[in-house]
Amino acid sequence: MLSLRSLLTKWNLAFNSSSLATNAPWGNFQISFSRTGHDDFIDFLKGVCIIMVLLTHGLLINVQEYLLYPLWIAQAVPIFLLIQAFHAFKKDRPAFPRPSHIRTRILRPFLIVQIIFLVHGYLQCQINHTSFPEFLTLFRRCGGLGPGSYYIWIYLQFALLLPLSFRLLQTKYALPLFLFLSIALEIACSLTHILPEHYRLLFFRYFFLIYLGYLWAKKGISLNILTLSLSAFSILAILLLYGIHKFYPSLNLEPFIFDTNWRIFHWFTYFLPAFLLPFLFRWTYHKLSKRINAFIILCGKRSYHIFLFQMLVFGIFNQYVSADLKFLFIPLCLLPALLPSRFFESSSPNSKHTTE
Repeated sequence: MLSLRSLLTKWNLAFNSSSLATNAPWGNFQISFSRTGHDDFIDFLKGVCIIMVLLTHGLLINVQEYLLYPLWIAQAVPIFLLIQAFHAFKKDRPAFPRPSHIRTRILRPFLIVQIIFLVHGYLQCQINHTSFPEFLTLFRRCGGLGPGSYYIWIYLQFALLLPLSFRLLQTKYALPLFLFLSIALEIACSLTHILPEHYRLLFFRYFFLIYLGYLWAKKGISLNILTLSLSAFSILAILLLYGIHKFYPSLNLEPFIFDTNWRIFHWFTYFLPAFLLPFLFRWTYHKLSKRINAFIILCGKRSYHIFLFQMLVFGIFNQYVSADLKFLFIPLCLLPALLPSRFFESSSPNSKHTTE
């Protein structure tokens, strides 16, 4: 019987070998990204993901479930973080982002959106005679308002973690170390009973994506017997966890799976967005017309602006319509993709200097 150490070593070698399935009867399928120039498929992935974000925030739960939401729509943030890791690790030596870039391209637009939320919240408190200090407490605990506001803080943590983890990723024990740390973070959160609102803002549940994003940068994406099997395992795990959360919410899976509303986001569920989903999106990319692809690619290039705009649309406008009609706001959220380029030339987080 193989020892645990030898098993992990073989698994690590398999992950880092692009020729793992060359002897398989159906071969080894590969997606290779450009590490030097621009890659339209990366922008296409980002465009698909930002549309998935809009579906997450604009569709009713029953409609989402009909569309098998957990298996693809819910995977937008993991894929965004994989892309961020890819951009960092495609360089020979990943560097920390420039403070000026973070300040002007990431934080400043986000803060402008949050100021709008603060003004709107203040006016609502005055009109409804509710407590503005309580509103500020909610604002602080959520890390800002608007659907998806937590992502900015995850993005910034990843921007720091990616260069720090580079040496660790270059060791032959990278896979077992990242598995151990991912599991340890889950257990630590369970034992310390970290507040869900704090857990929401921290990178813990996404930590293993750093390793998978490193594989994207160094080896591309392989679809072979191993990665397809792991993707199938992730699908089963996601469906099981989603079903438990919906039908048996009192069932506690701690300490190994921290019990929150983020139950389908754990290290063992990320093989699906890291391996199988990119191939399905690649197939879609080749099947769609050039005009549709061009629009999705444009959405990808302006994904951060669309993300910020949808925070306002779904966070403020949504309050004044029935929940059954909020899907009508989905096309409106794509407005930044239709504006002239001059609106984005000086402040885009998707420029060549970005790590997203």
